[in-house]
Amino acid sequence: MQISVKTSGPYAEALRGAGFRATFGRVALLEGLARAKKSQSADALASMVKGRLDVTNTYRALEALAKAGLVHRVDVGHRHMH
Repeated sequence: MQISVKTSGPYAEALRGAGFRATFGRVALLEGLARAKKSQSADALASMVKGRLDVTNTYRALEALAKAGLVHRVDVGHRHMH
């Protein structure tokens, strides 16, 4: 999936409204989630935003976004979250 990232628009505004900087990686992460047809694992999301966020920072960003209420964490068992 090709993600075209801008630091303006609804995803950037949502990030800023929650007190985050609207970095290319975070905007790409929110855009990837919005485009996904179903829940995505953190590893799948890291693949989507490859080049903008590495795997470690994808996990960190998802955790921060979940705490801020911008994304929802879903525990499906299997020792990983979606």
